[in-house]
Amino acid sequence: MQSNEDDLEILGEQAEKNPNENEELEEEEEEEEEEKIDVNMSALSKTRLPIQTLEHLVAKYKENKYPTAEEIYKISLDTHLTAKKVKTWFDSTRFKLKHSKKTFHMNKNHIDFLMKKLAANNNPSSREIETMAMQINLTETQIYHWFYQKRKHLKH
Repeated sequence: MQSNEDDLEILGEQAEKNPNENEELEEEEEEEEEEKIDVNMSALSKTRLPIQTLEHLVAKYKENKYPTAEEIYKISLDTHLTAKKVKTWFDSTRFKLKHSKKTFHMNKNHIDFLMKKLAANNNPSSREIETMAMQINLTETQIYHWFYQKRKHLKH
């Protein structure tokens, strides 16, 4: 079993290999429509973490989705987990939340609006998708996937 100091060293080496990775990921996140994430703790973790540990991780996640190696090390000390486990938890949580957003419910107004847009143009530009997202309060990703599925359906 590695110590937290070893984990910090490994994470630091990974950060040195691509120091701009976190910045690039944060920029991508900022470009997407700001959404309130209701973090359901039981859905986020299938591990058997103590509730206090999970609450601490969720609180830190809400503060910063992409903690630095130093922040991961501090969280690992607070939670008595290895830095590697903390980093994995953050990675997994981001993945789960990103992919859970693909399932969403549209109401009749959303569908009517998008069907009109589809009739005018079945392959809207990024700017058009961004505008639509703001108009009907959906994410750009949701709209993109809706158009993708409709185009796919139209081909068959």
